[in-house]
Amino acid sequence: LAPTARDEAKPMGLPGPRILIVDDQRQDLELASLLLQKELAQAQLLLAGDPLAYASALSDNPFDLVVSERRPAWAGGAGVIPALRRCFPQAALILFSRDADPADDLAAARLGLDYVIGKSSAGFLQLPLAAQRLLAGRAGGDSEQMHGALLQRLPTGLFELDPETQVVSCLNPACRHLLRLD
Repeated sequence: LAPTARDEAKPMGLPGPRILIVDDQRQDLELASLLLQKELAQAQLLLAGDPLAYASALSDNPFDLVVSERRPAWAGGAGVIPALRRCFPQAALILFSRDADPADDLAAARLGLDYVIGKSSAGFLQLPLAAQRLLAGRAGGDSEQMHGALLQRLPTGLFELDPETQVVSCLNPACRHLLRLD
């Protein structure tokens, strides 16, 4: 499809999980949306390929999943991930970028990412699978799965504390090892 002068933020699909895709490369945006729509037929996709569509998406209702390029050209070199995390703190977040380094788990955890996927042939095929896993984990309420495979590999112990009961729940294997619960 030929690029348009302004990429509209447009919902697609039937009621289901809400997914925002942010990318400045029109072909990548469209291919990612086609692959996600094929595997997640009930999903509502919102495409943000320019600054106006992105700004509109930031004020939209919450999303279940956000897939984003790290630094879209129209963002002036600024990273959009921190703004997306602030606006949609409960959403699963996938960095889908040409400059993504899936091996940099610590930096990804600091950004609040659930997955880091490089844009390649394999990455485009991995994207719908990662989305399915994250959405299934959120629907099931499984907190360990909800935090994604990325945090499972992180060598830092992560836990959550229930403020009412003061019960600590480990969220990754490093926490269980640290507290000698293995």
